[in-house]
Amino acid sequence: MKKLSIILLFVIMCLISFICKANNVNAYEDQVITKARIQTKTFNELSEEEKNFFEKEGFNTNNEYYAAISIETPINSISTRRINVVTCIASTKKINATTGYTTYILTASRAGFLDLNTRLYYGETYRNSLVTPYNAPKIYARGIYFNYTSKKKYLPCRVTTQYYTSMGTGTVSSKAGGVTLGR
Repeated sequence: MKKLSIILLFVIMCLISFICKANNVNAYEDQVITKARIQTKTFNELSEEEKNFFEKEGFNTNNEYYAAISIETPINSISTRRINVVTCIASTKKINATTGYTTYILTASRAGFLDLNTRLYYGETYRNSLVTPYNAPKIYARGIYFNYTSKKKYLPCRVTTQYYTSMGTGTVSSKAGGVTLGR
């Protein structure tokens, strides 16, 4: 009976030790994996599909393009082989004296987008866009118009999207350039 108690205690200690180590490793992986990189791209560095979309929206080589990369792992995942890399490429242009337009492209490597909650920050204000894309696409492109009618000033722009995929949820945020608007 005493031997059985010692063996059972030993097994429980080993199990607790294993769980603690696994949680520390997963916490470290989550910290490393969820960090996003933001980089500036030239028009020539974009893929052909991205170039075509931006050209169709009225953008060209004179605009600045910003790319952000976010990596998501599935919830409670032990394997790091199943990751979903989500990128956001965004740019902003001036339409007229009081209107700007920001367009962005979201791309997922594995799991398509089920819900997208996007917020465009321009200066100290923002606009929201909540979308449920049809058929869970892996590539989603959209633009958001915004107005500013106060005294003329430069408005830096930023796109932040909370996305939901079959692998879980995540957030990707990217600079989108900026415009000078106002009267």
